[in-house]
This record gives sequence, C-alpha cells and structure tokens, in this order.
Amino acid sequence: MKLPRHYALAALLCGAALLPAAALAQPPAPDATQALVGKWRHQTMLRTVDGKAQPPQPSGGAGVVEFRGDGTWSMQGPDMVSSGTYRWLDAKRIEQTLEQSTSKHELGVASIRYVKIQGDHLSLTRVQDRKEMDQLMPPPGPNARRPDQLIVTNVFIRLPAEPNPSAPAGGAGHR
Repeated sequence: MKLPRHYALAALLCGAALLPAAALAQPPAPDATQALVGKWRHQTMLRTVDGKAQPPQPSGGAGVVEFRGDGTWSMQGPDMVSSGTYRWLDAKRIEQTLEQSTSKHELGVASIRYVKIQGDHLSLTRVQDRKEMDQLMPPPGPNARRPDQLIVTNVFIRLPAEPNPSAPAGGAGHR
C-alpha cells in the first residue's frame, strides 16, 4: 500500500486525532518548545498498518516544514503547500490544525502528533483508526478496504538556520 508522494505529504500535516489531551498534562519545558522551532526537511515516512510495518517511503527531501515560535507552521513540497497553527498539549504532543492547503481534505481539522526530537532529527507520529479515516478521507476504491489502525511517523532533519541579514557580521565593527 504505497501512497503517492503528494498524499503522503498531505497525510503528514492534515487530519483529526482520536487521542484526547490528558487532564493533568504537563506543558513542555521551554527548551523543548524552542527545539521544534525552525525548518525541517522531510526524509522518510514510516507506516504501520494494522500492526504490520510497511517498507519505509523515502521522500528524497522533497518537503520542508517550518514551525515558528508564534504557533504557526507551513509546509512546501512537490505540488503541495499547507499551513496552519499548532499548540503544545504536553511535553510529547502537539495539536496541529490545517488552515490552508492545496489538498482540500481535512481543512480546519485538528490532529494530534507525538513529537520526538533527538539532536537534528524530528519524528512526528499520528495514530488514526478506521472511523477517523472514513470521516476525513475520500471513499476507498471498490475493492479496497481501510485498515483498522494506521500509524504514520514522518522523519525530518533540521535545516541550518538562515543568516539574519540585519545582524552584524562576525564581529565587524567591534573593538
């Protein structure tokens, strides 16, 4: 079950979640919140369908997502542009809302992503059941069946920060 690249990128940042926020959820530490901020290049999509791991789907670095400190995000990829908002639910999860996209599926819907950052690597994981997929996705083909559960993990690598043109150059003018 291989997804087209544009659908894989849409699945990355779209949708609703089934997992409620914990009543006593702890907010992330400020450094964890800041660790997400920046630009990330998509590397691979990993999927588990009804408990069975599928072959990894490398993206070739085709998509770039940016998380900003003001709680907004945007993504650009081949044939797709999306943007929206995000907020931390606790130290491991964000709620991400799709506000604009070239893909019309799931506009305005909030989804939960598990966030794992290790150095310059970011993993965003989403869990969906069949009921959610039936509500949010186009109907499957005549001989197709949706899985009972789909877990999608998208793996990114951090892009270097872009130089700030208004910042003073490496100590020039300082004595």
